[in-house]
Amino acid sequence: MATKVPLSALLLLTGLLLLGEAIQGGHAAVICPQFCVLGKYMTCRSSGKKRLPSRCNCCYVPKGDGCVIHLSNGKKLRCP
Repeated sequence: MATKVPLSALLLLTGLLLLGEAIQGGHAAVICPQFCVLGKYMTCRSSGKKRLPSRCNCCYVPKGDGCVIHLSNGKKLRCP
């Protein structure tokens, strides 16, 4: 006796399998906030103490370089 599987259930299962593969493979999506901070300048480990032009937010800086966006109000935004 054959069992009929609804198409929607089959599509959902396929999507979940693909999502699991993407996450395990290190290809999970990175969500970038749609806002800009008021940065005066930016510093990164690779540039030493050199002041770099500020970026809109941490999504636009080199990953893993220890970058810090120095805000106009004196606070700091540390990027991963």
